[in-house]
Amino acid sequence: LWRVLTRYPDLIRPFCSTVADCAMHNPAALKQVVTQMIVYLHAGPFARYVVAQLDIQLAKLDAEGRTNIVGVEPVVIEPLRSSVNAGKAVAAVH
Repeated sequence: LWRVLTRYPDLIRPFCSTVADCAMHNPAALKQVVTQMIVYLHAGPFARYVVAQLDIQLAKLDAEGRTNIVGVEPVVIEPLRSSVNAGKAVAAVH
């Protein structure tokens, strides 16, 4: 936690104010809130790294003129029956 906060000092103030607010208004949830914030603080830099790596790979594919990574055309899969994506087709690559 300390390593992430010192690497990204702009996160120290929101982190500390969230901990203080939770400690004052909902101390029973403090452990869970801090745990969730630690996961978020770890996932943020990792997510930026993953996005940067994907951007590099996509730029290489664009430079090669490739539009399909695995070499086959996408197929349309029947929509799932749920309220989230009702009536929408989902594309998948085999």
